[in-house]
Amino acid sequence: MNGWRRILSSVALVVLGSGCVLPQDIVRQRFTADTSCAEAQIAVKELPGSAYRADGCGLSATYVCTVEDGSTKACVRESAPQPSTVDAASNQAH
Repeated sequence: MNGWRRILSSVALVVLGSGCVLPQDIVRQRFTADTSCAEAQIAVKELPGSAYRADGCGLSATYVCTVEDGSTKACVRESAPQPSTVDAASNQAH
């Protein structure tokens, strides 16, 4: 991924994190930036401990989100996206 895309993704997270934004939305946007998978093809599932798994385009990644005062501040990917065992199209989460 080029440097500009990372910068724009980070700026978007700061802007989105400043309001009342759902962690699932930020995870979906981060996964799109990390994998070039279209948001419409991504399913996000809540896991224990403020973690979320994103599945789409044959890939899967886990993100841990920081929520403060009811607002999502940031979501950080735990590791590089891996091949997914979930069919995101049939498990679409909105």
